[in-house]
This record gives sequence, structure tokens and C-alpha cells, in this order.
Amino acid sequence: MSSVFPGPRFLSFLHQNSKTLFQAKQIHAHLVTNGCQDNSLFGKLIGHYCSKPSTESSKLAHLLVFPRFGHPDKFLFNTLLKCSKPEDSIRIFASWASQSSLLYLNERTFVFVLGACARWSASSSALRAGRIVHGMVKKLGFLYESELIGTTLLHFYAKNGDLRYARKVFDEMPERTS
Repeated sequence: MSSVFPGPRFLSFLHQNSKTLFQAKQIHAHLVTNGCQDNSLFGKLIGHYCSKPSTESSKLAHLLVFPRFGHPDKFLFNTLLKCSKPEDSIRIFASWASQSSLLYLNERTFVFVLGACARWSASSSALRAGRIVHGMVKKLGFLYESELIGTTLLHFYAKNGDLRYARKVFDEMPERTS
């Protein structure tokens, strides 16, 4: 009977940056078939899959987050948002937010999706998406609880050329540091 925890040789493959998609799929299969529940290992696989440009690797990253859980694990969901291309992060967030309870999301979720809106090429779509997320953050009360969200919002508006709103966010931040 094989161990639930992978051996040292197997873990060394996971930590290598030069994995092929084939190797990553083997690691993925090994983790799943052996019942591994270590989210940090799945997080590394998500990061690897998202670093590849193929549609297949993107689908594999999603498989690690969504079908395994009724509600995806926050760490894995946030890892997917952080590691995906900006437009994919926004699409994933929008899809999840429209289907599920926003109360399940946390500060990091909003930081990663706002960061994606800032990284997405300055466009009206990025600005519109970020403003919608800004409204959610405000409605859920995260804006005044989190210096990190305020700073990310400031960055988002400045990156998208809306300096008036960037200034407004800065002025409304309860705590400002240099």
C-alpha cells in the first residue's frame, strides 16, 4: 500500500521549475490517487499549470480547485487568482461571485482580483471590472478593515489612469503610511 505522503524524490520533482506538463500531470495523478490533502502541494501545481500557456494546463489548474470541494478551499482559490493571467483571474472571480456567497471570500481574494484588474492592459473592461470589485469590497466592509485592499485599490485606479478615484481612495483610507 502506498503512502499518502509522497516520498522525497517525488517532492523534489514538484519543487523543480523546469517541469514539463507531462511531469506535472504525473505529479497531479500521484497526489490524487494517494489521497494527498496537502494544499501547499496543490498550490504549487496550480502555480505551475498557470505558468503554461496551454488551455489544457489552465483546465488542470481549475480541476485542482473546483470539483474537489463544495466550496473551494480559500488558499487554492486565491492561488488560482494570483497565478492566472489577469483576464482569467477576473473571469474566474466573476463566475464564482455570481454563483456563490461573497461571504466566503476573504481579503486576499479581493487583493488578487484587484491586482489582476491593475495588471490587465489598461482598458475600459479592466476599469469597469475593478470598479465592480471596489463596490463589493465596500459593501462587504473590507475597505475600512484592510490597509492592503486600500493600497491595492489605489494602485488599480492609478494604473488605469483614474487619478481622481485613486486620490479619493487615498483620502478615504483610515490609516495611511508612507
